[in-house]
Amino acid sequence: MNKVRVEVFYQDNALQSIRIDHYEMEGLVAIENKTIPEWFMPASGRASWKGLKEELESQSRKEGELCFIFNGPEEEKAIFQKCIQENKLGRMADELEIEEAALEYLEIAQHCWQHGDDEGTLRAYEIAAKWYHMAEAEFVLGDYCERVLGDNENAVQWFRKAAKQGYTDAEYRYGKCLENGTAVPESKTDTAVSWYQKAAAQGQKDAAQELELRRQAQIEAERRKQAEEAERQRIAKEEAERRRRAEEEARAKKKELIIPVNVPSSETVETPFKPDYISLQKAAETGRDKKYKNKTSLEKAAFWNEVAQNAKESRQAVDKKAEEACANIWCSRKAQREIRKSAANTKMMTGTVQLVAELVSSVYESIGCEEEKMLENMEIE
Repeated sequence: MNKVRVEVFYQDNALQSIRIDHYEMEGLVAIENKTIPEWFMPASGRASWKGLKEELESQSRKEGELCFIFNGPEEEKAIFQKCIQENKLGRMADELEIEEAALEYLEIAQHCWQHGDDEGTLRAYEIAAKWYHMAEAEFVLGDYCERVLGDNENAVQWFRKAAKQGYTDAEYRYGKCLENGTAVPESKTDTAVSWYQKAAAQGQKDAAQELELRRQAQIEAERRKQAEEAERQRIAKEEAERRRRAEEEARAKKKELIIPVNVPSSETVETPFKPDYISLQKAAETGRDKKYKNKTSLEKAAFWNEVAQNAKESRQAVDKKAEEACANIWCSRKAQREIRKSAANTKMMTGTVQLVAELVSSVYESIGCEEEKMLENMEIE
């Protein structure tokens, strides 16, 4: 026996439409705001209505058993089912028949699209998505809203509905909307990744590629982070080494007393002390020093002249060393001690040279006295 499918679409306490084998039923204006039991009774006015039974018989394109599908709230559905039984119009469709009707709308949409009927395609997808909650239709409507209409809010809603039913393409697209913050309060990257993972687990290539790119980006970010950390540690180490050296130099400079030193070589340094030994002259005269024992006055004078010359050369060498040390006005405490030591030696040498000069002078005087005596004796003779 043939079957005539009757689909009733009811929403917001009002009849939206009735379709007989996918064709829109006419004359519904007369009952669209009436209660469900009133649909089965005739109505008069600007728009006449014979009653649902008579209208179905007159508008149906074929004969057969009426099979009703009520798309609406469960409470109104129960009322409609009771009215069908009371008026003996037919029966309510089972779950399998409802699923079959939904799939037929997808087939109709494909057929319309292949023949260039964009309006028919969109209308079929809307019925399949809105009334039968078909995931494929919901995804197509979401894509249409985003790409054609630019209606991101409705697109996200359709993507979300299809994704919750496990439609892989919708899972990926919904994840992109969450990541990009499209028609959502804020970007939710973690939630987006979870949708990518669900889609990739079911073989969705775009989602798998997105996850791979994220993995590569994460590896690169970790590598860059490690490089930055290594560079930071290197700079910190260099800074610590620089500070350590600076502290060592500061401690070294702290130990050294930096003072100006100027010791001109031309300045005569006087002996700040008197020697506490027997003078060379007295030693030579008394013969207490073996170096001068059994030496004549001329030999002693020549010896001390040589000593005086050596002392002068030593003093010049010391003065030259002092000049080189004083080239840098500021010097360390150690250099200062060396210069002071050299200066003290110079002073001692100067005192020695002066003492030798006096001795030489005394010797020459004694030699002169002896020559004068010799000359006087010669004259006397």
